[in-house]
Amino acid sequence: MIRGLPTSGASAICLTFAILLGCTYTRGERNVVTGWITPDYFLFQEIVPLRNGDEVGGWRVACVRATMRDGESTAKIVCEIEVGIPIRTEAEGWISVNLARELAALTANQIAYEVLSERGAGSMLGLACERFKQGFSSLFEMRLPGSRVRRQCDPRLKPVTFDVLQ
Repeated sequence: MIRGLPTSGASAICLTFAILLGCTYTRGERNVVTGWITPDYFLFQEIVPLRNGDEVGGWRVACVRATMRDGESTAKIVCEIEVGIPIRTEAEGWISVNLARELAALTANQIAYEVLSERGAGSMLGLACERFKQGFSSLFEMRLPGSRVRRQCDPRLKPVTFDVLQ
């Protein structure tokens, strides 16, 4: 990610993740994006255990809620996704939680940068959230076969909320 500070009069949109802040500042043709998402924020919960003797199966999910903010108007939107991974697949074998967390963070950073660096992203927070969800889903499912990303979390899950500007 590009790290930078806003210039005077620059518009800003922020995607907040725990103590780390991702913001975009309009400068020239593209926004400058700051911040970094770490694997620690993807806390996978086992919801379907792998039963004894099963060669494949089991399921883990992480529910994340990230706050996107427009730095000028202080408008905000909570962008929620559920990231699911199998415990064991026929093709991949055991799926490491640490690998899934690393890939989720890598994917979130790449997609957040792509979405938030576009000029005008701050004026359409809902669209930015939807584009983040779509991009994250496509790329993560490609990087980790058998995974699934849903647009909203199952209400039984405990979400991890990323927002320090409350």
